[in-house]
Amino acid sequence: NKKYPAAFFDRDGVLNYDYGYVYKFKEFNWMKGSLSTLKFLTKKNLSMFCLGSAGEGMNLPFKTRIEFALNFLENVSNKQPVLMGAGGFGVKDCLNFIQELEPKKTFGIHVIPYDSKLSDNGLEFFYSSLADKSPIPIWLYQNTTRHRGIPLKLAGKLSKHPNIHGMKLAGFDLRLNQRFIKLDSPEF
Repeated sequence: NKKYPAAFFDRDGVLNYDYGYVYKFKEFNWMKGSLSTLKFLTKKNLSMFCLGSAGEGMNLPFKTRIEFALNFLENVSNKQPVLMGAGGFGVKDCLNFIQELEPKKTFGIHVIPYDSKLSDNGLEFFYSSLADKSPIPIWLYQNTTRHRGIPLKLAGKLSKHPNIHGMKLAGFDLRLNQRFIKLDSPEF
């Protein structure tokens, strides 16, 4: 496992103009300066973090999600490691997305489960099944504004999986997220 300095990007209103919700790739218009910023960061050898697991990415048709992801990877010239959002309604949907990216330079995939009623056992099954089958390392996604959250004890258990390499912490309660920092290790 290698740690990378990274740049973080959201989509609507950051990389592209936000006209409400853009769901057709042909209507996607890069914001002024976003491509040049990506190119600048590429020259600085920063890894890229392309979001899309929770909001916009999940609401796009599968083909458009793939087009966006591949376009993003192409615009960083496949020179930088990218942590890509691969939201899906289940393991199979996420794996289909991951398979499309496998040949590209993607050092990880972050995923949030979409069934907020999943028990701790269900969350463990979701992430473990995905990590067992994915050719790309998985990152947990902790965002209590989108999901009930991953309990700290379960995140600690999942952090031991050889193909779960990290955790994206999001949401608005830093007190909640601070507890997860102690999981940091060379492998996670």
